[in-house]
Amino acid sequence: MRKIVLALALLAVTVSGVLCTHAQAKASASPDPDLTGTWTGYGIQGNGSRIDLVLELTHNGDAYTGILRTAGGSATPMPLRNVKLADGSLTFDLDFPGTRGPELIRVRLRYQDGALTGSYTDSTGDSDRMHFERGT
Repeated sequence: MRKIVLALALLAVTVSGVLCTHAQAKASASPDPDLTGTWTGYGIQGNGSRIDLVLELTHNGDAYTGILRTAGGSATPMPLRNVKLADGSLTFDLDFPGTRGPELIRVRLRYQDGALTGSYTDSTGDSDRMHFERGT
């Protein structure tokens, strides 16, 4: 009986320590930044040329929505799909209006030092870099 009481006491202390450590880690984790607003930047195309872009993000409750458009407005704005922000990383999909119809583009950006930097990957697996800074 004494061994059972000792084992239960040890289990209670262990569980308390794990729960406390988990709560401290969750409390100390920095919250995701608010990315709402207009971001100006660029993407590098497959031929190495730069295309100036505008990323517009709206925050509705727990979710983000938005569009990506060319800075000059020469192309139709592309709505963002599957927008997720977790641990400072923003990911989303969009349909790029290609010559043979819409092409799926996946974007992964990391928020750091006030900028969003990362890359996109197209449906063929080709990838290149993107960079945005908060617009005025």
